[in-house]
Amino acid sequence: MTTAGEAQNGNEVLELVRSTPVDVVLLDITMPGRNGLETLKELKRQYPNIYVIVLSMHPKDQYAVRVLRAGASGYITKESAPEELIQAIKKAHAGEKFISPEIAELLADYLERGATGEPHTLCARCWSEIQFIERPYCERLGTPFAVDLGMALLSPAAIADPPVFERARAAARYDDVARKLVHRLKYGDRLELGRALGAMMVRSGAELLADAEIVVPVPLHRWRLWWRRFNQAMALASVIAKRSGLPCDPSLLARVKATKPQVGLSKAQRGENLQGAFRVPAEAKPRLAGKRVLLVDDVMTTGATANAASRALLRGGAKAVDVLVFARVAQGD
Repeated sequence: MTTAGEAQNGNEVLELVRSTPVDVVLLDITMPGRNGLETLKELKRQYPNIYVIVLSMHPKDQYAVRVLRAGASGYITKESAPEELIQAIKKAHAGEKFISPEIAELLADYLERGATGEPHTLCARCWSEIQFIERPYCERLGTPFAVDLGMALLSPAAIADPPVFERARAAARYDDVARKLVHRLKYGDRLELGRALGAMMVRSGAELLADAEIVVPVPLHRWRLWWRRFNQAMALASVIAKRSGLPCDPSLLARVKATKPQVGLSKAQRGENLQGAFRVPAEAKPRLAGKRVLLVDDVMTTGATANAASRALLRGGAKAVDVLVFARVAQGD
C-alpha cells in the first residue's frame, strides 16, 4: 500500500487522479472551493472504477446517505483509529463497502425511519438533496465558510455588525429544496414535516441546546395566526423541546405589531418594519428572568426578525439568547 500523492482541494484531487494511477481516493467532505460531495460526483463520473472513501469531522446520517448514493465505497470519521482506516481502504479496494460503526448505527436508524413510511419522515431523495451546514462556519452567525482554517472564526459580517443574539445555527442552506420544505410546512398544512425538520435542527443546534434553559418560538401576530391557523416556529420548537428535554414556553414572547411581509425588503427596511413588533408580557417576565433562551424560527435571511425578537427577550429579563433555525440564507444563495 503506497501513497500516490496529496491534494489541497477538489480541483487538485481531479488533477492528481488524471496524472497519477490511483486505486483508492481518501476524500475530505470539507474542502475549499469544490467540496467533497461535488468532487466525489465528478470523480465517479470521470473515473467510475476508482474507489472513494469519504472522511468527515462528525458522524451524520444525512451525509452518509448522500455520499453513498453518490458512489462512495466508504464513509468514516476523522476520529477513526488508523486500523479502521486501513480496513476501509482494503475493503474498498476489494470492491466492498465500509462504514464507521458509529455512522452505521445512525444510518441504520435513518433507514429504519425511512422504511416505516411514517408521514413525518423524508424520502432518501429529499435527504440527499438538502445542503446541510456543518463546520467551518461563523461561530456567531452560523454562516458557512468556503475554506476550513482549522480554528473557530467570526465572519466579517459578524465583526462589522454584531447581532443582538449570541449565536445562531441553521440545519441547512436556504436553497430550492429547503424552500419547498418550508413552504409545504408553512402554507401547505404539512404539519408532519415539523417533526422531520425539527429533528435536523436538534442535530445542528446541539451545542446551543446544551446551554439553553428554555425554548421560545418566534410568535406570529394574532391576525396572521388566525389566517394561517398555526405557527410554524411553534411546530418546530415543540419538536426540539421534546427531543432535548427542555421546556417550551410560547407565552414568553408576543408579537404586538402586525408587520407587513418581509419578502422583498432590504435589511434596513426589515429592521424598521420590525421595530416594536415584539414584547415580553408583564406576567411572563418572572418566568423569563435570568434564563438563557433558545429562540426558534423556520428561516433566517438578514437576521432582522431574530435581532428584534432577541432584543425584546433581553429587555424582558433574559440572560442571553441563541437562535436556531431550519434554514438560513448564506452568501451565494
